[in-house]
Amino acid sequence: MSGLGAVVFVVVAALLPATRPDQGHATRGATPDARRFWLLVTVAVLATAGAIVAYTYVALFVTEHTAMAATSVGAILLARGIASVLGILAVGVLVDRNPWLALITTVALQSLALLGLYALGHRPVAAVVLIALAGLAFAAFTATLGGLVLQVAPGRSDLAAATVSAAVNVGITGGAFVGGLTLSSHGVHRTVLIGALLSIVALVLALTAPLRAVPSVPGARRPAVSGRGRTRLPRSARSAR
Repeated sequence: MSGLGAVVFVVVAALLPATRPDQGHATRGATPDARRFWLLVTVAVLATAGAIVAYTYVALFVTEHTAMAATSVGAILLARGIASVLGILAVGVLVDRNPWLALITTVALQSLALLGLYALGHRPVAAVVLIALAGLAFAAFTATLGGLVLQVAPGRSDLAAATVSAAVNVGITGGAFVGGLTLSSHGVHRTVLIGALLSIVALVLALTAPLRAVPSVPGARRPAVSGRGRTRLPRSARSAR
């Protein structure tokens, strides 16, 4: 891993343009919105915590609740990893067209997968499929965060991205901690339920995103877009030009 990291470092150093961070085209958010940004940070914490509450103890869940052999854990994690890659590839199309819909879809999918795992986790086939589906949803969710933060960053996009990254790490730490408390008090089966509930709360918050948009300035008009994709200015602006 260290060798691969060194190769990547050399390639990045050789290929990335020597542009100052504050001079790039993605320095600022495309549509800055502080309210949506902090909503995104909150959703990142909750949805990540929900995923990690269940995933941290997935091996114990498989062996104790699903009653599968310990030797099957590696194959199950491989299936989840493959599903995660597919999730990242699939969400790329949606996040470009409608990033907030991508966020809602991925969190909803994670909620359903964890609820299904809580209800059907005692069945081996269902458990494997739902664990993989939860991995697909979470990987797609984290990829969606990367696109959304570049859209709604209220200030510098690099600082906004660092804030969302920190939120994900808070969710990872908090999720593992809550999962450990749940495991010791209520058993591994309940860790999945707690993860589902946290994901549902994140989903409810994500659904409020349209209500948190920055209100438009009274009297302001957005430029119309022609069928050929060119911006049409109002008549007064065209006359002035």
